[in-house]
Amino acid sequence: MCIRDSYLDIIRSFNNHQIGTNLLTTLSFSHNSLKDTENYKDPFIINFDLDLKSSFPLEPDSVRLVYTTDDFATKHIVNATELAPGKYTAEIPGQETSKFIKYYMICYDPYSEAFITLPLKGNTNPYAFLAGYKQVLYENFENAGNWIIGDTDDSFTGKGFTIAEPKKVSLEAFGYSGVIFQPAAGHSEQGKKCIVTGTETSFGYNFINHCCISGKTTVFSPVYDFSSYNDAILSFYEWLVILPFFSPNPDKPPTLSISYNVNG
Repeated sequence: MCIRDSYLDIIRSFNNHQIGTNLLTTLSFSHNSLKDTENYKDPFIINFDLDLKSSFPLEPDSVRLVYTTDDFATKHIVNATELAPGKYTAEIPGQETSKFIKYYMICYDPYSEAFITLPLKGNTNPYAFLAGYKQVLYENFENAGNWIIGDTDDSFTGKGFTIAEPKKVSLEAFGYSGVIFQPAAGHSEQGKKCIVTGTETSFGYNFINHCCISGKTTVFSPVYDFSSYNDAILSFYEWLVILPFFSPNPDKPPTLSISYNVNG
């Protein structure tokens, strides 16, 4: 199967102007990230879906997986295998010791002469999982009475931190069901609570009433004793939506800061 020379000339012209063939194609990609596991010796199987629809007979070429065990100081690339149309698999080899593994996928578009990153920001926001670590603490905030809400210098407008079950906040009332400012539950597999700013259900423009608009809101965790463990890792999930156009100071929108200390 081939593309006529005139089509190729058009594509090359697009490429010369850094437009590329993405104007002519629709790419669909999906993958569920691997979960943390105590295993580190056995290979890790990565399955994902990739479908490319185009005005031209284009097919994804050189589908690969990129992974790292040192936060991309170095990276490794392995080829993916197409098991069925649009169904791919790749394998991260087993490790000699426990690792924090990050990964994403790429495929080569021969007409734009560039690799496409999957997901589109995978190289800066990759998938990740812990391999060879045993979970010794799990906090889903269902019974988190030992967390402290608020600090003496908190001075926020809008909603500050609380521990509760969040309610969905979106623009669904305006026909944009995919625009979600706050999901309908926490990220934990067990339980629904989390640390959240604003728990009420919001419709339309009322979502602004359930946000931390400006200032400072704080929450403190209890002290954890990990003295009997080596190489302890703390992992957490965050959902942060920044709306600078509602901030009193749009040049300095709200940020999420996390600080910690060890041994006091």
